[in-house]
Amino acid sequence: MIDDGLLAELLHDRKFEEGDRDGNGVSAAWVPEERVHDRYWELRDGRGVNDRYSIDHNVFYGGGASQQIQITGPGSNHASVYQIGLQLAKDRRYAFYVYLRKNGAGTGFVEFDKLGGPNYFHKDFEIATEGWGKYTAEFTAPENTSEARARIGFVGTGTFWIDSASLMPADNVDGIRRDVIEALRPIHVSVLRYPGGCYADYYNWKNGIGPRDKRPDKWSTVWHEWNSNDFGTDEYMELAQTLGYDGHITVNYSSGTAQDAAEWVQYANGSAETAMGHRRAQNGHPEPYGIKLWAIGNEAPNLCSEQYTGGTKLEDYGRRFNEYAAAMRKVDPSIQIFASSVGQPGWVRQVLESIPTKHIFLAENCSLINVQGLVEVNPVDIKLTPPYFAYMLYANHIGSEVMQTEVTVPPVSFDPKLPALEAIATRSPDGHKLYIAVVNRALNEAVATQINLKGWQPAGNPAQVYELNGKTWDAFNPYGSTDNVNISQRTVEITQSEFSYLFPPHTATVVEVSGSPVPTH
Repeated sequence: MIDDGLLAELLHDRKFEEGDRDGNGVSAAWVPEERVHDRYWELRDGRGVNDRYSIDHNVFYGGGASQQIQITGPGSNHASVYQIGLQLAKDRRYAFYVYLRKNGAGTGFVEFDKLGGPNYFHKDFEIATEGWGKYTAEFTAPENTSEARARIGFVGTGTFWIDSASLMPADNVDGIRRDVIEALRPIHVSVLRYPGGCYADYYNWKNGIGPRDKRPDKWSTVWHEWNSNDFGTDEYMELAQTLGYDGHITVNYSSGTAQDAAEWVQYANGSAETAMGHRRAQNGHPEPYGIKLWAIGNEAPNLCSEQYTGGTKLEDYGRRFNEYAAAMRKVDPSIQIFASSVGQPGWVRQVLESIPTKHIFLAENCSLINVQGLVEVNPVDIKLTPPYFAYMLYANHIGSEVMQTEVTVPPVSFDPKLPALEAIATRSPDGHKLYIAVVNRALNEAVATQINLKGWQPAGNPAQVYELNGKTWDAFNPYGSTDNVNISQRTVEITQSEFSYLFPPHTATVVEVSGSPVPTH
């Protein structure tokens, strides 16, 4: 999920909307201080000796709920809620904010510490007497820990409210993890689909626009988890500007309507004078995004739709596809609309027969972050997978023109029908560089081969070799290290059109040879 991968946010249920599961009067991911301080016997149905906790659906800053705390009794008493089990990295700077409100006399505070350990940070807040106020703090974690705790509370007498709290590494890029952004840059993502997976067919895009701290949390009936809606259309296209990819949006087929889809197209591509374009402009983006790639539904033949809604009949999908397409093209005739499939040739053929439109095919990797993604993340670090490096290799060392390639090699030891080497050659747009991409499938054997560049004359300068390899054939990187699997670079002397090369076992290699085509007569 986006919330646990791309976003820098560390707090769960930060808008206090996930319900009081334990009968403590406290929202799901939070714990009243009585429970944390082993005074649990003082608390009954959210009511303590001098305090009372409850979820307030009438007074809130964002979404549809806030955490209310009432403090009573003589003098100045205190009450607070904790989020426990947070993972922090040593010497990393963290930024915190929260919206607070009061009806009474008292101050607010935030505190970060560790279970059984030292107090990392404490800050008091003088709460304004009228309405909601935003209160901020920053601190540096003094150690690596997975047992950190965030505490938000009050000292005084009266009724107090907490809403839309946030804790992120201070170097976040508008709420997105900087380390993830930097990891994605080298693979040059060309197209990124949003939203992905089954969630696309249960996603209401209007929940993901406007000020993030006011967006509602929504329960996913597919994955049985909450989504903060902190990442929506505008964040998706801001990230597109950062990484340079083309937008590709999947509209909601299962629980959405053609009108919803058309309004989304207008929000993305309409002028600021249109109804939805005006909303986009109000949200800080006056210029249209110009998203050209749109898909109707996710894996419509089966999987998500079959598992959760009983499957999709082909004739129903064809009819609704045309309804969606007509409504969306009425808003923007220039968009390209994709039908949904999931590797069923019969379905694809029949869909194409039932849809009177231009046939465009697009295949994409699944997925980018976590859930078998190219990049995996935890709260403090990232893991770069072997497929990540394969994408990096070919994104940076491949040509635009595919050349005729023939391979004659012995088979691998584990399959007599499988050649040990697979190869393809491509040429750069200017015609002066040849990229020879070779995969050695052998688990343990290096493969020596003769390479003949027919019709190509090397320039005589050293060729660059980029080799993706691991310490073993099944090696992978742990979090925070790329020592086990990575790309190495070296040079080799290639002066003739025919030369020999030894490809190490379990490698993907690209040899870049500068030169020019041999003139034909």
